Amino acid sequence: MREILLVIILVPLLVLALFRPLIGIYTYIWYALLRPDILAYTAWGSPYSSMIAAVTLFGLVRQLGALRFVFNNPIALGLVVLQLPMALSHWFAEVPWQSLFRISPLDLFEKMILMCLVIPVLVVTARQLWWLLLIMGGSLGILGVKFGLFGLVVGGAVFRQGYGGLLSDNNDIALAFAMTIPLVWCMRRDIESKAWKLALLFTTAMLFSGIIMTHSRGGSLTLLGILLLIVMRSKQKLALVVSLAILIGPAIYLVRDSYVARISTLQDPTQEQSAMSRVDLAKAAIQTWRDYPFLGMGFGGRASRHVLNPSKDATGSVVHNTYLQMLADSGIFAGLIYVGLLWGTILWLEFSRRKTRRLLPHLANIPEAIQLSLIAFAIGATFLSRIQFDFTYMLLMAAASWWNVSRNELAALQVNSAIEVTTEAVLEPA
Repeated sequence: MREILLVIILVPLLVLALFRPLIGIYTYIWYALLRPDILAYTAWGSPYSSMIAAVTLFGLVRQLGALRFVFNNPIALGLVVLQLPMALSHWFAEVPWQSLFRISPLDLFEKMILMCLVIPVLVVTARQLWWLLLIMGGSLGILGVKFGLFGLVVGGAVFRQGYGGLLSDNNDIALAFAMTIPLVWCMRRDIESKAWKLALLFTTAMLFSGIIMTHSRGGSLTLLGILLLIVMRSKQKLALVVSLAILIGPAIYLVRDSYVARISTLQDPTQEQSAMSRVDLAKAAIQTWRDYPFLGMGFGGRASRHVLNPSKDATGSVVHNTYLQMLADSGIFAGLIYVGLLWGTILWLEFSRRKTRRLLPHLANIPEAIQLSLIAFAIGATFLSRIQFDFTYMLLMAAASWWNVSRNELAALQVNSAIEVTTEAVLEPA
């Protein structure tokens, strides 16, 4: 029954995507983040995501000329350039991936990257970008309500497993929820309806609850970092701190004993086996990169995982640090491009946020939401290996869209200002 309902929802969206590919990319992102097929209990490997992608790309054929924006946009171009060292590391991996009968990690990754590159091609106005961010925040916000509300209703819970898709374990859930909070928080400012404002505020509280009840140390540190930035940028810091404490307090109270015990291990990582193992894995990753400095051991981590922890089975172990994982898997060139793309975008968004707040204050929440969400990932990436985290690349391409949109808006502002000055000069009495 649930899958039938999902099909009923998807069919008209697929038809619309043929004529309006913007609807297609909205649908693709909604599906990738919310994963309604999991909620509908569909069979593993359902084709719906591929169908949405295919229909969207087919609908985009009439707008092929717009693809030039990808190469004129430094953020989008950076993502394209990143694919080269990643692909080379895959093709020349120490343990080559036998893709004759199975889809390789690179195949899946490039499909996702292709759809992300469609974002700056189709999302070309501030309103379209605003809706894109709201769809991202709303999709993961629904999952935040699902997890957070359940935890509160049952009087406290500990989520140790994942949801599915990009949320494969409790750490992924915590990271994604932390990245979602800025989107919900900033987009809420632009909504006039009190009912919707309250709904998004409730969603924020449930995202807090979901993060706390995963007991993810990295997720908690990421949440702390984002909340500090939000408070620092607020004009009413004390009132905001009190409000945030009210929103996050119930979840911490319900799981206070287990949560405090978990977080207290951060005081001395050497005394906790899991934390200490991550230190050892980081050292092993650095040594792996030194042994294979240019192309690493192969994108996807199939080879490096076994080297990092040879005592385990063939699946091995990841580094629990995205930056070091990139070095170990794909080498120095991929590592530098990746760090430059992520942190360069964050720094540019800070410049853009300040300029937009001064010249286009009605649009200032857009760059701030994207920046804070990317900062959340940049912090969380220190504790997790998430090279193939779809949400990050969607946000990067949302930033690429903002690059185009902000330039157009500022150009229009200059034109309007020039017209006003000319009109005033003409009308000024002699």
